[in-house]
Amino acid sequence: MVQHVVGKPSNDARINQALASRAQDHIRVGLACGQDGVFSFHEGAKDALQAAEINAFGEAFTEQGRGTLTAPGHTVYDGWRVGSFEELHAGRVALLERASGMGDHVVMVPTPIKSAINIGDNFSLSSLGRGGAVQVVQDLSLGCGLGR
Repeated sequence: MVQHVVGKPSNDARINQALASRAQDHIRVGLACGQDGVFSFHEGAKDALQAAEINAFGEAFTEQGRGTLTAPGHTVYDGWRVGSFEELHAGRVALLERASGMGDHVVMVPTPIKSAINIGDNFSLSSLGRGGAVQVVQDLSLGCGLGR
């Protein structure tokens, strides 16, 4: 279990009220427990919240006509380009689109905030097959001439 103390003194009473309210919401839906001001997530609750956030983001992404959020299969995929970044509660992600412009599938890849990945960069993806892990390798062959 992950524990957090709710109701610790703060300069902003609105923040304390919002945290206490959010903690009660998690307790009410069975993701956590709380007693004497100590809030604890149940095992697996954070993974469930992350999955729900990603699912909701994918649905909104499709409804906005931005494409279909998908996960790579167990193979290698060449020809992806960073289209944009999104900040989710689960962390920062890069949205990779087909570099060729063909197809509307978009792959979401977790990306550290301080990363050398930029919009327009080309990548290849390789699914490692372990819990959906994906290896992202910068594709230097796209757009680079080898002449002298």
